[in-house]
Amino acid sequence: MGTITTVERMLKSMGAYGTRKAVSTARIADYFNLSPRKVREKVYQERKAGALICYNTRPGGYFLPDSPEEVFRQKELLEQGIKKRALALRPFREYCRKWKGKGVQKKMDPEDLFTPHDEE
Repeated sequence: MGTITTVERMLKSMGAYGTRKAVSTARIADYFNLSPRKVREKVYQERKAGALICYNTRPGGYFLPDSPEEVFRQKELLEQGIKKRALALRPFREYCRKWKGKGVQKKMDPEDLFTPHDEE
Protein backbone atom coordinates (compact mmCIF):
# COMPACT_ATOMS: atom_id res chain seq x y z
CA MET A 1 0.00 0.00 0.00
CA GLY A 2 1.29 3.45 -0.87
CA THR A 3 1.26 6.56 1.27
CA ILE A 4 -2.03 7.76 -0.23
CA THR A 5 -4.87 6.58 1.98
CA THR A 6 -8.04 7.53 0.10
CA VAL A 7 -9.36 6.87 -3.38
CA GLU A 8 -10.08 10.58 -3.71
CA ARG A 9 -6.42 11.46 -3.02
CA MET A 10 -5.26 8.76 -5.38
CA LEU A 11 -7.45 10.11 -8.17
CA LYS A 12 -6.24 13.66 -7.49
CA SER A 13 -2.60 12.54 -7.60
CA MET A 14 -3.22 10.81 -10.93
CA GLY A 15 -5.02 13.80 -12.43
CA ALA A 16 -8.11 11.64 -12.91
CA TYR A 17 -10.46 14.53 -13.58
CA GLY A 18 -13.24 13.86 -16.06
CA THR A 19 -14.77 10.72 -17.44
CA ARG A 20 -12.01 10.18 -20.02
CA LYS A 21 -9.37 9.90 -17.30
CA ALA A 22 -11.22 7.32 -15.21
CA VAL A 23 -9.05 4.87 -13.27
CA SER A 24 -10.14 1.25 -13.36
CA THR A 25 -11.39 -0.51 -10.26
CA ALA A 26 -8.67 -3.13 -10.83
CA ARG A 27 -5.93 -0.50 -10.74
CA ILE A 28 -7.32 1.01 -7.53
CA ALA A 29 -7.68 -2.47 -6.04
CA ASP A 30 -4.04 -3.25 -6.86
CA TYR A 31 -2.83 0.02 -5.36
CA PHE A 32 -4.66 -0.47 -2.07
CA ASN A 33 -4.29 -4.27 -2.11
CA LEU A 34 -8.08 -4.69 -1.91
CA SER A 35 -10.68 -6.74 -3.73
CA PRO A 36 -12.91 -4.87 -6.21
CA ARG A 37 -15.75 -5.27 -3.72
CA LYS A 38 -13.68 -3.57 -0.99
CA VAL A 39 -12.85 -0.76 -3.43
CA ARG A 40 -16.58 -0.15 -3.90
CA GLU A 41 -17.01 -0.11 -0.11
CA LYS A 42 -14.12 2.33 0.24
CA VAL A 43 -15.60 4.63 -2.40
CA TYR A 44 -19.01 4.39 -0.70
CA GLN A 45 -17.49 5.41 2.65
CA GLU A 46 -15.62 8.31 1.06
CA ARG A 47 -18.78 9.48 -0.72
CA LYS A 48 -20.66 9.34 2.60
CA ALA A 49 -17.95 11.56 4.05
CA GLY A 50 -18.45 14.07 1.23
CA ALA A 51 -16.12 13.07 -1.61
CA LEU A 52 -17.46 13.61 -5.12
CA ILE A 53 -16.10 10.41 -6.66
CA CYS A 54 -17.79 9.58 -9.95
CA TYR A 55 -17.96 6.28 -11.80
CA ASN A 56 -18.54 5.39 -15.43
CA THR A 57 -18.85 2.13 -17.32
CA ARG A 58 -17.07 3.33 -20.47
CA PRO A 59 -14.11 3.29 -20.32
CA GLY A 60 -14.90 2.03 -16.83
CA GLY A 61 -13.58 3.38 -13.61
CA TYR A 62 -13.58 6.08 -10.98
CA PHE A 63 -12.77 9.72 -11.55
CA LEU A 64 -13.27 13.16 -10.07
CA PRO A 65 -15.67 15.50 -11.84
CA ASP A 66 -14.17 18.19 -14.05
CA SER A 67 -17.45 20.06 -14.46
CA PRO A 68 -20.77 20.59 -12.68
CA GLU A 69 -22.39 18.62 -15.51
CA GLU A 70 -20.51 15.49 -14.44
CA VAL A 71 -21.69 15.94 -10.86
CA PHE A 72 -25.31 16.21 -12.05
CA ARG A 73 -24.87 13.19 -14.34
CA GLN A 74 -23.46 11.09 -11.47
CA LYS A 75 -26.32 12.19 -9.21
CA GLU A 76 -28.82 11.00 -11.83
CA LEU A 77 -27.08 7.64 -12.19
CA LEU A 78 -27.05 7.10 -8.43
CA GLU A 79 -30.73 8.06 -8.20
CA GLN A 80 -31.60 5.61 -11.00
CA GLY A 81 -29.87 2.87 -9.02
CA ILE A 82 -31.92 3.74 -5.94
CA LYS A 83 -35.15 3.62 -7.96
CA LYS A 84 -34.27 0.19 -9.37
CA ARG A 85 -33.46 -1.16 -5.92
CA ALA A 86 -36.72 0.27 -4.56
CA LEU A 87 -38.66 -1.61 -7.26
CA ALA A 88 -36.86 -4.85 -6.37
CA LEU A 89 -37.54 -4.22 -2.68
CA ARG A 90 -41.29 -3.73 -3.17
CA PRO A 91 -42.35 -7.42 -3.13
CA PHE A 92 -40.25 -8.04 -0.01
CA ARG A 93 -41.88 -5.13 1.79
CA GLU A 94 -45.31 -6.36 0.73
CA TYR A 95 -44.55 -9.88 1.96
CA CYS A 96 -43.31 -8.58 5.33
CA ARG A 97 -46.33 -6.31 5.69
CA LYS A 98 -48.67 -9.29 5.20
CA TRP A 99 -46.80 -11.32 7.80
CA LYS A 100 -46.35 -8.60 10.41
CA GLY A 101 -47.84 -9.74 13.71
CA LYS A 102 -48.86 -13.16 12.33
CA GLY A 103 -46.44 -15.29 14.35
CA VAL A 104 -43.63 -15.66 11.80
CA GLN A 105 -41.00 -18.19 12.80
CA LYS A 106 -37.41 -18.25 11.65
CA LYS A 107 -37.80 -21.79 10.34
CA MET A 108 -40.99 -22.75 8.53
CA ASP A 109 -42.11 -25.43 6.13
CA PRO A 110 -41.86 -24.15 2.54
CA GLU A 111 -45.60 -24.55 1.95
CA ASP A 112 -46.30 -22.27 4.93
CA LEU A 113 -43.97 -19.48 3.81
CA PHE A 114 -46.46 -17.83 1.53
CA THR A 115 -49.70 -18.11 3.46
CA PRO A 116 -49.87 -15.99 6.59
CA HIS A 117 -52.07 -17.29 9.38
CA ASP A 118 -55.37 -15.47 9.80
CA GLU A 119 -55.43 -14.47 6.12
CA GLU A 120 -56.90 -11.01 5.61
